[in-house]
Amino acid sequence: PRLLGDVAANRLSGDGERSPVQLGDSLYYIPRLGRVDVGGLSVVGLGGAVSIDKHYRREGIDWFAEEAISEADLEAAKMSGAADVLISHDAPSGWEIPGLAPRSTLTAEWKAMLPECDEHREMLRKGYELIRPRILIHSHYHTGYATHVEEQWGSVAIVGLDRDGSQRWGRVLSNEGGMPILSD
Repeated sequence: PRLLGDVAANRLSGDGERSPVQLGDSLYYIPRLGRVDVGGLSVVGLGGAVSIDKHYRREGIDWFAEEAISEADLEAAKMSGAADVLISHDAPSGWEIPGLAPRSTLTAEWKAMLPECDEHREMLRKGYELIRPRILIHSHYHTGYATHVEEQWGSVAIVGLDRDGSQRWGRVLSNEGGMPILSD
């Protein structure tokens, strides 16, 4: 709710509800299914994730019901069309996230949340298939990795961002000859 208030306060007159909004000198917010052109690449945001630890959190303080993508978001994705890059918080289903603790080692509270987390990855998968990106950048799992997956629309570069300052903290996108390039 606070983010949505900041977005509303900073939205320029005439901008649509999915237009990116500048919140600070170098901080921009891309709403769910907002689209922006970066270096000749079309970039779409489809954020959201289920907090596996929400039973430790307080709703409206450090956990929010709005955190997960919805059926309405998927309906909007149908209208959004394809993009070169999809930026999401969670990762769609379809591959294993490297570096995660085995499910058998999770606490009982976290294990109880796994079906909801898996369902969210399936929902995000639907949006991913509608957008058909050539690059997916996500976070959420706090483990950095890069891989490629083969999809019906071609090869997709997957980048998982870390948060610990490792070399996989982030990537820079460039566009050479119409092909997206990832570089450290």
